[in-house]
Amino acid sequence: MKKDVAILILIYLCIVISPIALFSQKFLIKGVVVDKITKEPIKGATVAFDLSNKTITDEKGVFNIYILNKGTKTAQLKFSSVSYQTIDKLCDADNLNQVEMNSLSKTLDEVIISNRAKSIIEMAIDNLPRNYSNKNTALTGIMRIFNTIDTNYYYKGDGVVTVFIDPYSLPNSKQKVYLIQNKSILIQDPRKDYSLKGKWVGGYSNIGDIVFEQPNYIQLSKLHEYIYHEPKIILLNDRKTYEIFFESRKENKTEGLIFVDSATYAFVRIDVTKQNTSQGLGFIPASKENKSVTYVVENKKWRIRHSRQENIYNNKIVGTEIVEFIAITADTSTLTDKSYNDFFQKMDENSKVNKVAAEKDWIVYDSLIRLEESKNNLTILTPPAIDTTVKITRNSVVHSIVKYIIDDNIRIEIGVDKSPVKLSQPVYKMIAAYGLYAGISARLYRSLFFRMASIDNLGTGGASNKSRSFLFANEFIINKEKRPISFIPFTGYNYIKLKDKKTNERITFSNWETGLAVAIEQTRTRSFFIGGSYYNPLGNQENNLSIANNRYSLCLGFVFKY
Repeated sequence: MKKDVAILILIYLCIVISPIALFSQKFLIKGVVVDKITKEPIKGATVAFDLSNKTITDEKGVFNIYILNKGTKTAQLKFSSVSYQTIDKLCDADNLNQVEMNSLSKTLDEVIISNRAKSIIEMAIDNLPRNYSNKNTALTGIMRIFNTIDTNYYYKGDGVVTVFIDPYSLPNSKQKVYLIQNKSILIQDPRKDYSLKGKWVGGYSNIGDIVFEQPNYIQLSKLHEYIYHEPKIILLNDRKTYEIFFESRKENKTEGLIFVDSATYAFVRIDVTKQNTSQGLGFIPASKENKSVTYVVENKKWRIRHSRQENIYNNKIVGTEIVEFIAITADTSTLTDKSYNDFFQKMDENSKVNKVAAEKDWIVYDSLIRLEESKNNLTILTPPAIDTTVKITRNSVVHSIVKYIIDDNIRIEIGVDKSPVKLSQPVYKMIAAYGLYAGISARLYRSLFFRMASIDNLGTGGASNKSRSFLFANEFIINKEKRPISFIPFTGYNYIKLKDKKTNERITFSNWETGLAVAIEQTRTRSFFIGGSYYNPLGNQENNLSIANNRYSLCLGFVFKY
């Protein structure tokens, strides 16, 4: 394996450095991957030329992969899928290549739904409190993140982190990641605009601990949604272990292997693949998600040792996201409290994570990283050859708008508001004074925002009301180092339109609105707010309805920012 990697690196260097690269060819290899026995297409199989050039098969088992080779139109490709044996096959660009894979778990005449396997899973779930830590634990280890898009965007982040883990048995328990130090590399083609394709976010926020997360296939109430096949007995790290293949009954399959220690009934390893998962890059679903987690036992308690999460995108974008974690030390005695702002969150952008400590400290961390690489515990992806010296002048209006939005300049507000009206007749119910609130704020300069807000009630309670406000607001933030609190005074023009639902009589109030909102950050992309407004009527306003303008209103809801 090391020899193969060395050869690939040598080939890469030769292509980049040597003039021979002029004679290299980029060619397309096509093919179809099928089950060797049934001849049915295998959807979602991984097809790889090397670690940085891979794709997956579509619903018909078809794959297309571009290869850069010198002087030949053939390439050795690796084909893998969770429930099939991994194979290597020499493929060429002049033919449609058919690849046949052998099933690991079943043949045509052997499809066993095993009650014994399900019982083993149930026993492992029941033994979670006994097998895993019932104390707060701090794991210090290494995280590696890769993000790629086509061959034009490459991000690599190496970090040393401490993961604070609540007891496994507690409901609503959490794992929080604190970054000690990191180093990163970002290479992207300046001719490509990746701000329009979304952000790679949340890589540092989750170590992928399957047993801690307890997805459906290891939840007692959800086991009926999966098929568990007859267990095999194997030796894993010199321990007798049950190997159980499982698959979901749904069309978009989740399938994998669960390894349960026969002595303690602990989950010691889980490998799982999901097709067309809803989780992924922003609003872009991943075509395929691979996850592998292993556990080790210390002092009769099992803990995570290594995890690897890989999302492959093959729809709106062609890209790969890899997040790996390796635990080095565990501590349950001297835990140091960290503040809210110290931990990573799901929407934190990977490429903006930058925490540099002393170089002498990094030398120690770097030696640990190199050691894990030598054991093949960390993925190595070679950076693509990208010309980053090209200077591009962008005049795109769309690009400017997107850049403005993603640079933390927009706030979206949703909530409930009590309209500034008084209802003086029983025909109008109290609820008529309330409406759904929606607002948007755009940064003008530093802390100054322009804000448009609306309150709508379409007639519930006997009278409909619509309120529109056009305001200037200024944001003052305190407690920035912990959990930020924003104080937002605002002022501007407001009008309210009211209509009696039965008589269709209408009235409009015009006001000068002044108020204050207070927002407390829940996550770095969401805050809870409560606000109040004072309305000063503009001039004398005729009113044929039994509704009067009120001077005050109250609003509460959530603020979202990109």
